[in-house]
Amino acid sequence: MNNFLLEKMNTKTIHRVAQLIKFYGLSYNEFDRKVQLPTSYISKAINNESNIGSHVLEKIYRTFPVDGNWLLGANVPMERENTEGKHIAAEEPAAYKKELTNFEKGVLECLKKKEAKEIITEIAQGLMSQK
Repeated sequence: MNNFLLEKMNTKTIHRVAQLIKFYGLSYNEFDRKVQLPTSYISKAINNESNIGSHVLEKIYRTFPVDGNWLLGANVPMERENTEGKHIAAEEPAAYKKELTNFEKGVLECLKKKEAKEIITEIAQGLMSQK
């Protein structure tokens, strides 16, 4: 790492991990599962402002499209660059939040088969008939 990059480091790695978790809208336990860490590992590390090992950093780097220098505290963009020097777009944060429930999957299937107006009309009629 060159001197310029070292001078630009202004944030502890654990703070960057917390920012990453917040960006993706994850709970600490969801993050632990996604990165394959023991339950409560990251919440303890964040609450204690602990250092985290290189094995954890590697798992985070492999799981998220995050720039390694950003993760270590450098003042660079969060997203990792591909081989052409372009930033890899981070996946939509909502994609990391949770698995869809059966209800949500059902709603999505209905939306694929019918126009939204038809679905809304059916729901409204069902609600009116319940009164």
